[in-house]
Amino acid sequence: MNSKPGFLLPRLSVLDWLALVLFCSLFACGAYYIASADRDFLVKPGLFGFADWVLLILFSFAGLPLLTFGLVGALALIGAQFRWPRIQFWKFIPSLFALLAMGCWATFRPFLFSDQFVIADRPEQNASSHGDESDRSVRVRILHANIYRFNVAPANLQRIADLAVSESVDILILHELREEQQSFLDMQLTESYPYRLSSTEHPYFGFGIYSNRPFFVRNLIAGRIEALASIRVQAFPGCDDLFDLLAVHPVAPFNPRILGVHRRTIGSLAEEITARKSAIPVVVTGDFNSVEWSPDRRNLLQKSGLRQAVSSDRWEQVFRGTYDTRWWETFRLPIDAVLVSGDIRVLELRRVAIPVSDHLGLLR
Repeated sequence: MNSKPGFLLPRLSVLDWLALVLFCSLFACGAYYIASADRDFLVKPGLFGFADWVLLILFSFAGLPLLTFGLVGALALIGAQFRWPRIQFWKFIPSLFALLAMGCWATFRPFLFSDQFVIADRPEQNASSHGDESDRSVRVRILHANIYRFNVAPANLQRIADLAVSESVDILILHELREEQQSFLDMQLTESYPYRLSSTEHPYFGFGIYSNRPFFVRNLIAGRIEALASIRVQAFPGCDDLFDLLAVHPVAPFNPRILGVHRRTIGSLAEEITARKSAIPVVVTGDFNSVEWSPDRRNLLQKSGLRQAVSSDRWEQVFRGTYDTRWWETFRLPIDAVLVSGDIRVLELRRVAIPVSDHLGLLR
């Protein structure tokens, strides 16, 4: 009997096809997202741009939220397999592993990519350095906070001012600052912080910088949907420059068109850093409105050579979320950050509660 050459393909059930398509989709999306950092800050046109934006929004929850969902899904899968043993739920295990792998990749980045992070000194290292008379470095404490534009109660604003003074903050950086808030804080902080820079024309992206060290402005972008301020900080009037400080607040990427504006701001920040001709250290603080594992944030680190500062506490290295304070710790997103150049030594970094704000502040 004549037989035609060919391949013998196994017959797949509906469940097999579902498991296969789900795994391939998760794998393809994850691989594309992870590999999409080495590019310019541009938005693809048409359908590709829309798909890019959808992935950006979905993968914003790829850290602890996705890891939690994956663990719950694993428990549910085990329970379902015992409850209905005839149905082969185990075929979805590869998809669960894909989710858990993505969650671990985003959650444990400080441990997996040490070249992109700088860990703050431990308390005992701080104590020993304070007693070292040969250490002539200048210590500067910076508090970055998005104080929430509707947070206008004088009692709450007073608590913010008291927090800065009680923590011996040298430079206070506030985002979402509106005119009423600025007027109140100006009166409360005049004595402690004689040097200041602010813009409240566009309240959602208003900002204020209060400093007890002199500085001069190098660049300023204060727009309706973005803010970027670059200053050069000095130890004392007329003394040598200490470092460049950049405060950034791009618009959240609510849709594909706004994503272009978001990336333009982060691209401007990268250009501002890479175009510098001096060897002065750099500190960047900001409410980036994008998570640290997003392509834009990873691209920023690659192009600028900066590293993200993280706490010396292992718990804080995992639970880095700063938004939204109304959510459980597990579901908060790390959209606020402090970035530093290699010649900056981070003595401390911790999250601090800001009265009534939906963001946690960062103190370093």
